[in-house]
Amino acid sequence: MEVVAIASKTEINAQQTAQKFNIPSVYTDYVNSWKGKTWMRSTSAFPPLHEEMIHEAAEAGKHIICEKP
Repeated sequence: MEVVAIASKTEINAQQTAQKFNIPSVYTDYVNSWKGKTWMRSTSAFPPLHEEMIHEAAEAGKHIICEKP
């Protein structure tokens, strides 16, 4: 598996993590992270947000990994 994007509410956090793990794309809006070459979504957000994020990813046709459903 290749990680091609990371999303975080805080751009500096996303940039630092992307640099550390050589991730090419950084987003501050998780919905925009689905555009382009991304085909799988790993959800590790605050648990009350999981349901909404999973439904949105599924509607966008993305494969999903949810660590705490």
